[in-house]
Amino acid sequence: MRRPRKRGKHVEDPISGNCLDRISSLPDKLLGHVLSFLPTRLAVITSILSTRWRYLFTLTTCLSFDDQISYVDQEPNEIIEATRCFNEFVDKVVKLHQISPIKKFSLVCHGTYDKSDLNRWLTNALQKGVQELSYERYGSIDRVSDHDSLFMCETLVSLKMKDPGYNTIKFPQSARLPKLKILHLDWILFFDFNSMEKLFSGCQLLEELTLKCCGCHTDGHAFHRTEILKVLTVKSCNFTWGTFEIDAPNLVYLRYSSSTGVRIFPSWKSSCSFDKAKLHLDYNYDKDSVKYDRELLKAAAYKVTKLRFMNNSVQVYLCTPYLICNMYIYFKAYKATKLRFGMLTDNPYKDCIKNYMHY
Repeated sequence: MRRPRKRGKHVEDPISGNCLDRISSLPDKLLGHVLSFLPTRLAVITSILSTRWRYLFTLTTCLSFDDQISYVDQEPNEIIEATRCFNEFVDKVVKLHQISPIKKFSLVCHGTYDKSDLNRWLTNALQKGVQELSYERYGSIDRVSDHDSLFMCETLVSLKMKDPGYNTIKFPQSARLPKLKILHLDWILFFDFNSMEKLFSGCQLLEELTLKCCGCHTDGHAFHRTEILKVLTVKSCNFTWGTFEIDAPNLVYLRYSSSTGVRIFPSWKSSCSFDKAKLHLDYNYDKDSVKYDRELLKAAAYKVTKLRFMNNSVQVYLCTPYLICNMYIYFKAYKATKLRFGMLTDNPYKDCIKNYMHY
């Protein structure tokens, strides 16, 4: 009995016995879409398969670059050479790329590059109408960075920036991001508080905002009120010489980790209530921050449907005995059972909490 023929990318010709390549016969647009799911480096490697595949990588809708330079495992000369090769590689790919608009553009730089190179790559992506842009810079030595075109883009829907080098970001006189809905800023140091207000005032449709380990160079005050914002994450920010206030009356989800100088006012007295909140409140922070954390927790008890405490937030909780009985409290602590039951033992509202706590 003859075995059924297996289906795959290569099918054997019943006459000659040779394998038939059916993938290469697919339309260019479809192959370009498939290659878009690969890192750009791997997509370019497919160009050596045959003349048919030589320039198919130029039809991808996503570009993803990562120099993958390690300062631990590589010698200085190797790092310099790797940086040079990566620079040439990005320039050539960007020059040959044909598709516009680009859906996603991702750039991760561990090596040290000239500011002109970084700006050129980002500007090229913006000129192609990129919708989602992710930019991580680890090794640049520029102390003040300005990416004017990045904050004046009318096509961006998602912008994610990470700069562990803690370089200062100087924003243009007026930011304009009319379609931006998602903004993630990680290890970003603002030039001044005025820069912050310029940025957020130019994001009228922002629905999701994440601030992690951010700070500001100078003293001052910034205030941002938005009716659109639904998801807010603030983690370990440090505005030591000033305050940044956010008023978001229509929040649906809040994740907050004790931060210096950040104040969230989600219009608690309004009729709306949001679904989930995760609070990581550090009892060992400065007095002003602890006082604010307690106020935030008190307000959350009246507005949040599901509340999750993180780490030693229980110490702040013990000093804030506010609870609404229809709230489900999710308690996640690294000290496990002892910390949970210790909280219940010491709290005068333990009977009420036991009835509504979900372990």
